[in-house]
Amino acid sequence: MDKPAHRRIGIVGLGAIGSPVACHLAASGHDVTGYDRDPARAAMLAADGVSAADGLAGLAGSDIVLVLVATPAQLGRVIGEIAMLPDTGMPAYVVVSSSVAPADMQAAARALAGRPVRIVDAPVSGGVVAARSGKLTFLVGGETQDVSALTPLFMPLARAVHHCGPLGSGQAVKSINNLIAVTNLFISAEAFALALDAGLDLGQIRPALEAGSARNFLTDPASDPAAVFAAWSDDPEDFHAVNAINSKDFALAIDLAAPGSTLPTVAAMRGVIAQAGDETLANWRRAAASFKKEKL
Repeated sequence: MDKPAHRRIGIVGLGAIGSPVACHLAASGHDVTGYDRDPARAAMLAADGVSAADGLAGLAGSDIVLVLVATPAQLGRVIGEIAMLPDTGMPAYVVVSSSVAPADMQAAARALAGRPVRIVDAPVSGGVVAARSGKLTFLVGGETQDVSALTPLFMPLARAVHHCGPLGSGQAVKSINNLIAVTNLFISAEAFALALDAGLDLGQIRPALEAGSARNFLTDPASDPAAVFAAWSDDPEDFHAVNAINSKDFALAIDLAAPGSTLPTVAAMRGVIAQAGDETLANWRRAAASFKKEKL
């Protein structure tokens, strides 16, 4: 693929995903300006070539604004401020990589209707480990020509870009992906704890699990389960923060269901996430330490 053209890129939200995304884009030769409600986050990226904006108005004149905030309410505020920019400061594209509902994307499109800007949803899968390594999966919803135009921008950040359908489709696929991935994360941690209790070597049994019906992203030889578990369990605050996001994501997924549909396993899993505490944290840390030991 041809090298992506130099772009002026604004990024809103410099958290666990937004910060490495900003750094990868700057390293790829783009002119990147970031904004976060915590100014310290933007300041920390200066050495990586990311400029800091004092507010969303500081992103005026960007070719593309990439939004990586945590909640639908935050997205609504961001879109509202972008809608207030003059036409001369309006980006050509707004790319929403936050995990929100398809309905939130439709609301964002309505807020920007009539303005010289295109909007797509492009939530990501892979978490902080994939963000740091530039191996995210982009799940994109929008018009074909817009997805084609933006794909070169995604490539320095991605191992794959999937066009899932019209606007909002990326968000629906992300919700479904999260149901599977988060449930897998929780049950795998407990399964690995059982394996250790039984005296098994995780490094030795991992290929056997990969070859059998338990195959998943944690048994994949290309993955790093030690890093996956450690990313969210080294600091208890990170553990609780990611599970607050997981709980939000499960609520978004449940909202996709047709009236009258029953999803008992999803509902039960949402309860597990809500109650996740010291025992779950201990299992995640145990898995991280055991897999890390196998790498030594």
